[in-house]
Amino acid sequence: SIRELVRMGVEEELQRANRALRVLSGCKEAMIRAGDEAVLLNDICDIIVKVGGYRLAWIGFIENDARKTVRPVARAGHDEGYVDSLNIALEDPVRGSGPTGISLRTGKPYGSKNVAADIAMRPWAAEALKRGYVSTLNLPIVYEKQVIGALAIYSSNADAFDEEERGLLFELAQTLAYGITAIRDRARRAKAEEALQRA
Repeated sequence: SIRELVRMGVEEELQRANRALRVLSGCKEAMIRAGDEAVLLNDICDIIVKVGGYRLAWIGFIENDARKTVRPVARAGHDEGYVDSLNIALEDPVRGSGPTGISLRTGKPYGSKNVAADIAMRPWAAEALKRGYVSTLNLPIVYEKQVIGALAIYSSNADAFDEEERGLLFELAQTLAYGITAIRDRARRAKAEEALQRA
């Protein structure tokens, strides 16, 4: 019946939101514990995959080179060489125009609801589908008012990221940016204190 379908739809939405909330909460806890940026980034990817049940999560930072290469710095989940084969570079007309590139350029989340049909995913679609990535969500990481990288999450379900889930995961990317800022600030202060002691 229609009522049954509506009930199932509402339950599924609630499950998604609860899952995203659990991920957000786990990531906030990881940030409180974190003393090291690399450890934090890997922990975040790990929580997204283990707690959120997503297929893959990775984080990439924009390099300061001519091509504006996006260098993967952390990952977790079902990868099988996918992340290393991406070769995303913002100055490359093809490799910089995919979901990650769009998110990095606009500073806004970009979702690919259906990898097979999304033109932006074309250069990577065959490899993505081979590994069971059916939909993706790419979230910008903003540090000191500048987009420095992206968090990419892949799901084995089509249309995996509804509006509420996207909102919570975007909040996660913003929270991650605060965590990175705090760690970098601490490192800067420690360096300055060291220099003073040496002087």
